[in-house]
Amino acid sequence: MSKRFALQLTLLITLVTTATSAWCFWLAARRQQLPLQIVPGRVDLGEVFLYEDKDFEVEVRNPGKQVVEIVGVRLDCACANVRLGGLRLKPGEATRLTGTLQGRRKPGLFARQLIVSVKEPERCHFRLPIVGEARRRISYSPESLILRLTGVGHPAPIAT
Repeated sequence: MSKRFALQLTLLITLVTTATSAWCFWLAARRQQLPLQIVPGRVDLGEVFLYEDKDFEVEVRNPGKQVVEIVGVRLDCACANVRLGGLRLKPGEATRLTGTLQGRRKPGLFARQLIVSVKEPERCHFRLPIVGEARRRISYSPESLILRLTGVGHPAPIAT
C-alpha cells in the first residue's frame, strides 16, 4: 500500500467518523440529551512503566428515556483488551466498561481513544481519551556508561 493511498484512507475514515459524531450530537441537541454518558469523561493512567499492562475502568450510563444498544467498543489501536458488562442499557441503567492497555515499548507521553458505538435511531460514536506517560522503571544519567576491566586488585575506572 502506498503512503499516499494510506494517507487518503486515513483522511476518509477521519472524515466519516467526524461526520457521524457530528450527526449524533446534532440529534442529541434536538432531544436535549446525549443517548450515552461515559464517566469519567477522560482516563488519565498517570505513570505507566514500559512493558507493563495497565488496567482502567469507566461507567457507561443511559441517561435517556429509551433503551440504548451498544453495537461496538474498540480502541484506536490494537494495544488493549476491552470488556463491557452489558450491550443493552435500559433508561437510567449503567454498566462497567473495563480494559487493559498493553505495555508500551517507548518512553514518553501517549494518548489513545476508546470508541463506543451505539445504535440509536442512527449509529453514533462516543470517544473517551486515555492518556498517560510511559517511563522506564530505572532511570539513569547519562544515558550510557562505559565500564572497563583492569587487572586483579586494581579498581576499574568508570568513564561516562
